[in-house]
Amino acid sequence: MGAGPLRTALLYLVTLAVTVAVLLPLSAVLPGFALADIPSAAAGVALIGVLNALVRPLIVRLTLLLDLLTFGVPGLMLNGLLVLLAAAVVPGFEVDDLPSALVLSVVLAICTASATAIVLHGPSREAHQYAAIRRFARRQPHRTHPEPPGLILIEIDGLAEPVLRRAIAAGYLPTLRRWVESGSHRLVAWETSLPAQTSAMQAGILHGRHFAIPGFRFYDKARRRLLVSNRLGDAALILAPNLNGQVLLCQQGFSLNNWAHGDAEQVVLNFTTVGDKRRGVIPQAENLYGYFAQANAFQLAVLGMLVEIGVELWEGWRQRLRNVQPRVSRGFPYPLVRAATTVLLPRLSQHLLVQKMFEGVSICYTTLLSYDEVAHRAGIERPDSLRILRQIDRQLRLIADAAAVTERRYEIIVLSDHGQSQGATFHQPYGQRLEELVATLVATPARPPVCSISRTWGAFRSRDRMRFPSSNMSRRMT
Repeated sequence: MGAGPLRTALLYLVTLAVTVAVLLPLSAVLPGFALADIPSAAAGVALIGVLNALVRPLIVRLTLLLDLLTFGVPGLMLNGLLVLLAAAVVPGFEVDDLPSALVLSVVLAICTASATAIVLHGPSREAHQYAAIRRFARRQPHRTHPEPPGLILIEIDGLAEPVLRRAIAAGYLPTLRRWVESGSHRLVAWETSLPAQTSAMQAGILHGRHFAIPGFRFYDKARRRLLVSNRLGDAALILAPNLNGQVLLCQQGFSLNNWAHGDAEQVVLNFTTVGDKRRGVIPQAENLYGYFAQANAFQLAVLGMLVEIGVELWEGWRQRLRNVQPRVSRGFPYPLVRAATTVLLPRLSQHLLVQKMFEGVSICYTTLLSYDEVAHRAGIERPDSLRILRQIDRQLRLIADAAAVTERRYEIIVLSDHGQSQGATFHQPYGQRLEELVATLVATPARPPVCSISRTWGAFRSRDRMRFPSSNMSRRMT
C-alpha cells in the first residue's frame, strides 16, 4: 500500500526542488543561516531527510516518556539538532545556532507538506499517509483463519441529536450524510440519564453504570472534599466504584483520549489511568512512538495550533463586536485549550487509531473533544462550532477509508455521550452567580418555606434544561 514507486520518486524530487527554492532566498534574510550554492542546499536538504528517516526514530525511542510529559518538546528540539548535524557535515550549508536550526526545520516541514499537496491528491495522498502510519505499526502474526470484524467506536463529545440532524441537512457532515443515505448507517436518538455530562456518561457506556457520579464536580462526604472529573488525582477515585473487569474494552481493547478506560488492555491519554502501573504514563508513551517518530507530524500540529489560536481570537472578537448574546468569556487560557483539542488531539488520535487498526486491534473507543470544547464557548450551532463539525467529518472519512485497506474488517459506530442546549449562564439573567446565591441563602435567617422553595426552584429550573438527547450512529462495513 502506498502512492506507487513513480509517484513516490516524483514526490521526493518535488520536495527537494521546492525546499531548495525556498531556502535560497531565506539564507539572505535569516541570521545564522547561509548557503554557498544550489548543490550545497540540495545536499543539506537530502541529508536532513536521511537523518529524519534513519536516526530520528532511534532517538525518539529513548525520549518517548519526555515527549509525553512535555507535550513533544524533545521532538521539536531533535528536529533542530538534526539540522545542525547536517550543517556540520555538508560544506556550504551553514547553520550557526539552534534557534536558526529550529526555524529551518519548520520551513522544511512546510515545504514537505506543500510538495505532498502538489503531487498527491485524494486517494493517493491518503495512501501515502496510511503508509507512513503503517511503517511504525507493530507487526501481527500471520493468521490462517479470518478474524471476526473489529469494532471502532468514535464519540463526538457533546453533540445532541437535533443539532446533528440539522448539521447533516446543512451539509456540514457530508461523510455522515452519505452513510445515512446509503443505508450503511442509521441515526438513532437516545435519552441520557442525569447527570448528562461526560464522566457519568462514559462510565455508563464503557463500564455499564455510573454509580456515585452525581455531577462533573461534587462534594464527597466520605472524603470530606470536592471531587472534580477533570482533575487527574480525582478521576480514578470517581470511576473506582464502577470497576468490575467485565466491560466493553476488556477483550484486547484500546482506549484512546477518553475519561473512562473500559478496562482496556491498552490506553493512551486517559484521565483515569495516570496512576495505574499497568496502564500508566510509561505504557502510554510506548503507543506514541509512531507519531513522534515521524519528522514533521508534531511540527505541523504546532503550526496548526498557532493558526487555531489566531482563529479563536478573531472569532471571539467578532462575537464581541456583534454583541452576540448569550455570550461567555473566551479569554486566555481558553485559546490554548481550543488549539490543543481542535488540532493536536484530533491529529494524534487519528494517527493512533489508524495505527491500531493496522495492528488488528479488536475494539477501540475514542473521544473527539473538539466540538464540545468550542460549543461550550461559542454556542452549539454558531458558525465557529459548525466549522469544527466539518473537521470532524474529515476525520471520520479518513478513519473509514483506512478501514477499507486494513487486513482486518471493521465496523464503525459514531455516537455522542450527551447533548447541550443554548442558553444564558446563571449569572446573566439573575445578576449573581449560583454559589453567591447559595451563600446568601445559607447566611440568611430562615424564611417561610413557600417563598424560599419557589425562588430557588425557579433558579434551578433554568439550569435543569441542559438534558438533551444525543446521537448514536452505527455502521457495518463488509
